[in-house]
Amino acid sequence: MTVSTRTRFRLALLALTTITGTVIAASPADVDRGRQLFSRSWSPGNPTIGSDGLGPLFNASSCVACHHQGGIGGGGDSRFNAISLGIESIDFSDGLTRGNAFDQRFGATLVNQFYLGFIKPNGDLVNTQVIPHHSLSSKSAHKREQLLSQLKVEFSDAGGPMDEGDTRFATASTLLFTSRIGDNSAVIRARIFQRNTPPVFGSGLIDDIPEDVIEEQEKLQERHPEISGRVSRLRDSSIGRFGWRANVSQLVQFVDRACANELGLETKRRWQTADPNHPAYRNPTHDIDDGDIESMSMFVSQLRRPVRIEPSTPNQSAVVEFGESKFASVGCAVCHVPNLGRASGLYSDLLLHDMGPNLYDYDAAEPHVVRYRLTNEYRDLPPELSIPYYGSPTVFRPDSLRGSMKSPRRDYRTNDYVPIQSGRELSSRVLKIGPGQVTSTVTRQEIGMERRLQPSNTSQEWRTTPLWGVRDSAPYMHDGRAETLLEAIAMHDGEAAGTRDRFLQLSLADRNAILKFLQTLVAPPDVPRVPM
Repeated sequence: MTVSTRTRFRLALLALTTITGTVIAASPADVDRGRQLFSRSWSPGNPTIGSDGLGPLFNASSCVACHHQGGIGGGGDSRFNAISLGIESIDFSDGLTRGNAFDQRFGATLVNQFYLGFIKPNGDLVNTQVIPHHSLSSKSAHKREQLLSQLKVEFSDAGGPMDEGDTRFATASTLLFTSRIGDNSAVIRARIFQRNTPPVFGSGLIDDIPEDVIEEQEKLQERHPEISGRVSRLRDSSIGRFGWRANVSQLVQFVDRACANELGLETKRRWQTADPNHPAYRNPTHDIDDGDIESMSMFVSQLRRPVRIEPSTPNQSAVVEFGESKFASVGCAVCHVPNLGRASGLYSDLLLHDMGPNLYDYDAAEPHVVRYRLTNEYRDLPPELSIPYYGSPTVFRPDSLRGSMKSPRRDYRTNDYVPIQSGRELSSRVLKIGPGQVTSTVTRQEIGMERRLQPSNTSQEWRTTPLWGVRDSAPYMHDGRAETLLEAIAMHDGEAAGTRDRFLQLSLADRNAILKFLQTLVAPPDVPRVPM
């Protein structure tokens, strides 16, 4: 059997859970089709199916434009950072309150003067708004440029900051805006948040990790004096594996959301990012079908796991081996678990950890679910938001748009209600008046799932980043604020503060040994190259 034949045979044996929930084999033809789609430069308008194609808002025109470090599927540097705008506080003037009534219309208008999109059609206010890099509307492009020009930071043509220094400066800067209509005003304090492009090497193995393996990590850490990671339990009760907040459970779902959020390619489940400057516009149909999404997912699932390179001399090997032992002894391996399921060399537990107040971001992780129960008790359901994989915004009800509003860093509710279906037919047997007469009646009841939540710092909780391939995935941290691995370690806080301090208290030689060990974790050498 030739090498080529063995490769095709291996691919044919691997499988992927599709969007519809079925499991299919990843054939070589499907994988090759997915590679072409991943590298394809999309354009506005799709005459084949009559949709609008790329956009109207998008971060790049192809997947590979951002995922290219070390080959197709790698990460991207600061220039490709995704950006969102978060409202920290709003102070409304007293004139907006008439007796006990707050003028919602004026309040919403004042917020919209700052940046469109924070006020939803039902009047709710969300505290974050994605700011895509590119727009097919000159009005939206000008508004983005006008907003970011206040930061005194150089942004690249790709849309993100030029380097790690600009990343840090942009995140630390406060945007102050005063909106006025007559005697009424709103003072808005806002901040830019960012997401660095993560590599997707080895994603098929992460997708394959059983839920009970991830849950076991949570149980092991319950006994740890410092670390208390938790499973990201999503709204459908599945466990999150993908994304900086671990808020996507399956690879195919992650690809589906990326098409809609990054490329503006509407899918059958996810709306494309809407242009708030053109709220009435609707895409005539979806831009990409399920078969193409599944092909891209198959391609990504086949990307090899990162590898570990062997040092060239016995002396260097001894240093790396010592560095790995110190990595474990100071506590790094509690969260950066070397092996998880079949994902050997992953160096992650895939759990959420509180990383401290300096790493907060209002696109929050999912809340900590303690318990589920079925309920038929009627509840006012929250509005359906097309939540991107950056994280969940906080929703403020109209009655909160008064006085001073502040976005909480402890972003949770004590309970929640998730609909299973809008109604369910229930049959009951009722005794009628008359001898021996029994009949059935059918009623409809609202059936849902109530989630009991535990308070958690969802705005500063992050999934443990897999360290495989870490040498070739700079910059580091969720927003790429760290230029080097040493900076990234020093920026750890919260649950990781003790581990960080033990690392910093090591001798210079011991710290360098750990860094040399991390430098052996590199991108896979045999992934497809980026087209030139």
